[in-house]
Amino acid sequence: MTLQDQVVLITGASKGLGAALARKLASQGAQIALLARGEQDLQQVKTQIKDQEGRAEYFVADVTDYQQVETAVQQVNEHFGQIDVLINNAGIWHQGSVADHSPAKIEQLFKVNAIGPIYLAKAALPILKQQPQAQILNVISTAGLGPRAEWGVYAASKAALKGFSDSLKLELQDSKIRVMSFYPGGMKTGIFAEAGFAQGRDTSWMMEPERVATVIGLMLSQPLEISMDHVEVRKLGHRG
Repeated sequence: MTLQDQVVLITGASKGLGAALARKLASQGAQIALLARGEQDLQQVKTQIKDQEGRAEYFVADVTDYQQVETAVQQVNEHFGQIDVLINNAGIWHQGSVADHSPAKIEQLFKVNAIGPIYLAKAALPILKQQPQAQILNVISTAGLGPRAEWGVYAASKAALKGFSDSLKLELQDSKIRVMSFYPGGMKTGIFAEAGFAQGRDTSWMMEPERVATVIGLMLSQPLEISMDHVEVRKLGHRG
């Protein structure tokens, strides 16, 4: 399968893996719909893609607000005339015991990491179903595959996304929409800094987002009769 001229909607596209993924898929001929909250960062990613003769447009929305999500998805469809691929990439991280998490932080983790992808799928599915073939790829985390002593709330939010992704795959198994779940280990994306845990952090076990983006590009380019629906990636020699 080729991504040439496919319209790919990426959440969390303003930085980190989302931005790397946008640049990578644009280089493969895809038209990129960049979605995130930060307009200045989105503009920068769009410019990077345009400078490489790629095609991209950005749309500002908070994935935890369904009205904003619905409006942004409609704007993407109106601008490009279609949506072929949805990549739920937006996510936040936090660590500590349950007692260390404020109710607001617990709610935020679940809203961004689990509810946001559900909102995007709900808004985009009517459009995706109009395409001859379509794909949904949910970027989860290896943390969603098992318990983590200091990442309990974060792991729970990612496990919730895993449950949704697995269920959506079954819901759409008789359709022309392929659903895939992607489980990366740690990446050098700035996610620790944004959570306030960057100082002195060992990043030797983390992957470069550009390399992880290459793996996702391969997943999306598989023949349509093949589904790489559970893919885990970690830095060689590490289990993070």
